[in-house]
Amino acid sequence: MWGHKGYVYFLDKNGNLIWDEKIIDYSDMHASASPEGEYIGVGVHYYGGQLGLLNRSGDWVLPLINVNSSPEAISVPSGGELLFVALGNMLMSII
Repeated sequence: MWGHKGYVYFLDKNGNLIWDEKIIDYSDMHASASPEGEYIGVGVHYYGGQLGLLNRSGDWVLPLINVNSSPEAISVPSGGELLFVALGNMLMSII
């Protein structure tokens, strides 16, 4: 899994592309996978900040939603909960 220039790329352990998903045309973006790769959290610095959650097939589990701060980091635990650290040292979880 990797995010670059508005895309998330999901790779297998050999580096082969499984799927890619265009998230946004332009903006800083963070992405992180759960430990077993079942979920991919996405945070976008756009419209004050957006968050979303994809499954390992590239389908949206939680389509991008607007939040009041731009995410600085994303962490996705095993259960598929989306955690992010936003500006102002605020920690938020979305289940």
